[in-house]
Amino acid sequence: MVIEVSPRMWPSHPTWSRAATFRKVIKDKTKVRVTSWLTWDQEHAAHLGKYRMTLREVHFGIASKYNQESVE
Repeated sequence: MVIEVSPRMWPSHPTWSRAATFRKVIKDKTKVRVTSWLTWDQEHAAHLGKYRMTLREVHFGIASKYNQESVE
């Protein structure tokens, strides 16, 4: 499943870096709770089997780390 930050979320989080913020979460294998709508993104059908296994995506509105500081 792909989880993306919706474009309208970026202005609410000026300290987030498009790369650094999420690389650290991935590198540290931080568990993140994501709350949002599950969407279907047919624009990425060519990526199936290469970069993704499904066309489902979550464009999140709330994310919080377990046992660590919030990414909000």
